[in-house]
Amino acid sequence: MASESVVESAKGCLLGLACGDALGRPVEFSSADRIEREHGRVTEMIAHGTHGKPKGTITDDTELALCVARSLADRGGFDGEDVARRFLEWYESDPFDIGLMTADAIRTYRAGAPWDRAGAKVWEERPEGKNAGNGSVMRCAPYALSYDGLESVRGFVSKRSSAITHADPRCTYGCLVLNGVLAALVHGESLALESVSREVHPEAPDELCDALFELRDLSPSDPSPSGYVIDTLQTALYDGLSADSAEDAIVNAVNRGNDTDTVGAIAGAIAGARFGAESLPDRWLEHIDEASELASLAETLIEQSHEDGTGYRGGRTVDDAAPTGPTYIRADPPIESGGHRPNQSPSQVLDQSPRTYSAADAVEADWIRRAYQRQTYVQREARPAGDRALPDGLRLVQSPEAVRVPEYCVAATAEGLPEPDRKRIRREIRRGGTAEDDAVEAFETVRDHVLNEEQVPETGQIAAVTRVGMSSIGVAADAAELISRPQRLLEALDAAQERVDCATECCALLGGLEPTTAIENGRVAAEGALGFAQSSRDAYYAAAIRHPEVDEADVQDVSE
Repeated sequence: MASESVVESAKGCLLGLACGDALGRPVEFSSADRIEREHGRVTEMIAHGTHGKPKGTITDDTELALCVARSLADRGGFDGEDVARRFLEWYESDPFDIGLMTADAIRTYRAGAPWDRAGAKVWEERPEGKNAGNGSVMRCAPYALSYDGLESVRGFVSKRSSAITHADPRCTYGCLVLNGVLAALVHGESLALESVSREVHPEAPDELCDALFELRDLSPSDPSPSGYVIDTLQTALYDGLSADSAEDAIVNAVNRGNDTDTVGAIAGAIAGARFGAESLPDRWLEHIDEASELASLAETLIEQSHEDGTGYRGGRTVDDAAPTGPTYIRADPPIESGGHRPNQSPSQVLDQSPRTYSAADAVEADWIRRAYQRQTYVQREARPAGDRALPDGLRLVQSPEAVRVPEYCVAATAEGLPEPDRKRIRREIRRGGTAEDDAVEAFETVRDHVLNEEQVPETGQIAAVTRVGMSSIGVAADAAELISRPQRLLEALDAAQERVDCATECCALLGGLEPTTAIENGRVAAEGALGFAQSSRDAYYAAAIRHPEVDEADVQDVSE
């Protein structure tokens, strides 16, 4: 059961979102100068204004967050189809405020696009500058409550839910970052502006990373809110984390002007989680008709997230998608990362290994990586259901340590994988090729600086090392070839590992020489080559371990 302080922070998160939304609604699209000219400083709920609504009227920010929260509460976890359906029902109710990308994505879904492709279709059709709005980051807060105890799942569902309407990585990772901040605040962590950068995912877009790292250096007049997700998130984080009270945070955000309801809503969610529901003014809450439901939903979500201590609520999260029923895995000590082959069923893994899965690892390994909501792999060969069920499965059903994960069929070839997995493998291969090119360039730099024999007696050794690095280049690059020819993928991984060894040796040799300008430049380049070579190896490893035709033992042999 969640502590009273956690529950109060969870309520503050959703109520703060609504307060910021409602306070900002009447002055939406107004500049800061116009707000000051017409209202002085907005500190009270205002009637009419933009959209001409009564005091305390919420907009699409809170309404869509309510759709998400109701789905999480009713379904017991993330169900993308259900969320998209609720968005459609809301859209068909003729809301007075709706973002352009959100409207386009919902119409695309209504026309028959899958829920997890509608947003991507809209994104792909829009030019840069009109494809990364703040319409998903404004509604994502409920996931921070429902998945507060399991970071990997929270990040996954945050991105997947964003992509229903906003598939740009700046939006999906923006939701991941915001929900990481909110989850930390709900649990009483004291987050300073300079701490937010720890929520940055290594694969997040550079523009988002830069905006978060800049937070520590901003002054109160620096944030510049707009409908662009990066501007919105940076401004809301600054106001939400730097203010002395929840009221100050929301008032500061709204009076900056522009997209006042959304920036106010996000800053309100942050400040509400930080200071708790009791910090929000009663004079605001009394005008918000949805306040009672928001508080109730917040408590429901945060209590559900503590049911098994992980934030994962078993079969209710994946629904009952599998025709043969769920697989149950005993929740024991965690296994190491990468501990199972993706083209094996959970029971096969347990049969082959003495290690068992914790609840968190079961979700990470068997739901996030493999299942995709209600989607199974192409079944290449008939397999009786019993082969995929643990012998003691029925007994484990009654165990509080049992974790429910979806069944899936086995893809025997890369062609049998769902397109998202194939794209992921190709993306890793391309990342490896890019890092490989960078490593080659760095090796060239080393050779340029150390071939003066009079200056460096060990030139022959270093030249030999760099030639080894160069000679191993060339087996990997084209993603289409490597995904269709898995042996070539292993060769690429092997060559990348050789470059890592080569760069390591080169760094060691240069580090033992008497420093000169040339040696120092060469050392820096060699360290860069090592980093790029490691990135290349890691990318090829990730692609190989996901490939159904590549044996895990071969991957491990290369890596070792």
